[in-house]
Amino acid sequence: MAYVKTAAGAALISVLLLGGCTSTGSGSSSGTVNPALQQEDVTFFNESGAVGCAAGALIGGVLGALIADGDKRVQGALIGAAAGCGVGITGNYILNKVRADYKSKEQQLDYMTGMVKQDNEKLSKLINNVQATIDDDKARIAKLNADLTAGKIKQDDLKQQRADMAANYEYMQNNAAEIDKRIQSYQDARKGIVDNTGANAMASNKMSAADKKALAELDEEIAALQRQKADLSAQISEYATLRNAVGVAAA
Repeated sequence: MAYVKTAAGAALISVLLLGGCTSTGSGSSSGTVNPALQQEDVTFFNESGAVGCAAGALIGGVLGALIADGDKRVQGALIGAAAGCGVGITGNYILNKVRADYKSKEQQLDYMTGMVKQDNEKLSKLINNVQATIDDDKARIAKLNADLTAGKIKQDDLKQQRADMAANYEYMQNNAAEIDKRIQSYQDARKGIVDNTGANAMASNKMSAADKKALAELDEEIAALQRQKADLSAQISEYATLRNAVGVAAA
């Protein structure tokens, strides 16, 4: 009993230490994310992913602590929790959910199409917000650099602008990373439905005409999400270049 308590305690410590795995990365310690970036609830932070991370970390932490030697249980719990957090986020959550709620492949694929469509709509808004932020910071940087050239301000006066842009950049990157995870999750769930693999798979592997139609619609939405993600990545690259223009005196 004492051994189990030690393992559980070590696992709990590991989960608390790994609390950052559920962070949205919405800002840095010295900079503030532009509110325009977050308009209309466009943050791609997955609450189910956060819960999955915590649950996976706890299970992984307990197992890691139990497996490790007596004097290395905390270290084992940390390693196990880190691995468990990853499993919680990247597992077969979508596939298991659609199979539990819908019994035909057509229904399962239709439900997934709705999920991807919602992400496409949210990503479209995020892209608009990012573009507005780029345009806003371009104008602000032009003014600051002109003032720098005129001697009205000094390089130290640009620290907050740099910090805020760093926070914006982090927010953009974290959203892009979450979108990549979602695309992979959708592709994995799609494969599980089509190939009839994983838990609670259907008895038949055949695809009806209705199933194939639903699959084509899902593929269109996933492809659209991938195209929009590429657009977002291009914007993030542009913003990275823009960050380097802060404090460059006008010619």
